[in-house]
Formats: sequence, structure tokens, C-alpha cells
Amino acid sequence: TTGNSGNFSFIKNVYKDLDDRCLKVAWSDGTASRFPYNYLRDNCTCPKCFESSSKQKLFNTARDLMMDIQIEEAVISEDGRYLKCIWPGGHESSYSLHLLHNMRMPEKNELRQRNSDSLVKDELILWNREMMQDKIPFHDYNVLMSEDKSLFDLLYCLYQHGIVVIDNAPKRDGVLLELAARVGYHKRTHYG
Repeated sequence: TTGNSGNFSFIKNVYKDLDDRCLKVAWSDGTASRFPYNYLRDNCTCPKCFESSSKQKLFNTARDLMMDIQIEEAVISEDGRYLKCIWPGGHESSYSLHLLHNMRMPEKNELRQRNSDSLVKDELILWNREMMQDKIPFHDYNVLMSEDKSLFDLLYCLYQHGIVVIDNAPKRDGVLLELAARVGYHKRTHYG
């Protein structure tokens, strides 16, 4: 099967790439995936780093993650369904086959395919202060709330520019939630 299908049979081998600072996982289907060391460490799901019942991350990335971290040892379980990483200081992380597949970074050919299949084909617009003084995208709140095309245009501008301004929003509680509901569903998190 291919890497896109998610039907990896098992982990065949792992290689530490010291130059790229990635762990390379060879799957039994002949494909391979790269996992940056700091990405693996930051996504540890052990009880010290992750509270499974609330899905709360306990590992403080900003305080505790060393950007130049190295894996001391990477061990595949006998059945090839788990990968154990041992980090400096003896911390151990275990990643299931399923978790690794969900965490894997797309390869360049997959990114090209995704981009060619994408609804959005235009390049991102890099901007600076001078450009944004004259061309910052403005959108009217009332039009956004009533016209789907206007909402699509707002989301497209946000994708392209990374910033939009919404004019004429009512000054009352709940306005942002109303706009968010036009885009998608609300998901309550422990962040509020």
C-alpha cells in the first residue's frame, strides 16, 4: 500500500539522520517518513507530558524543548507496531504505528499533489508595512454574515495575506462567536 492510504503494516527500520536532525522511519510497504527530533519530543504522549483524559499537553514547549535535541536511542517493538525513543536525561516516549502515521510529515511529491488538487492555487502574498498601508483587505461584517461569496472572499484573503480587517461589526458580546459559527463549529477547549 502507499503512504497515503494509512495501511502501513509495521515499522521495518529507523535511521537517525544527524545532519537533518530527523528520525527516518522505513515502513514495511517500502515507503519512508521523516520525523524531526524536536517534533517527536514535543508530541510525547507519556503521562508526564500529556493528560489523556483532558487531552491537555503538560510538556511546556517554550520552557523545556531544546531545539537542538538529539535522540539517544530509537527502538522498534518486536511486532513493529511501536517506536520507543529515549531522550537525554532518560525520558522515554512511545509512539504507536497509528500515531506515527498521523504525525508523519508529507513528502515533497505529496505536497505537490496536494497543491495541484487544491482549490486555492495562487501563491501566498508576502507583504510589508508599506504594501499593507494601502492594500490591507477590509470586509464588512454585515455582508460577511449574509453572503456566502463574501465569506469565501474573506477566507481566501486570510489564506493569501494572513491578515484581514472586518469593518462595521456590532459592539456587543458574542459577535466574534457569531462570525466563527459562519466559518465552522465551535470547539470548547481547556484554553477557554
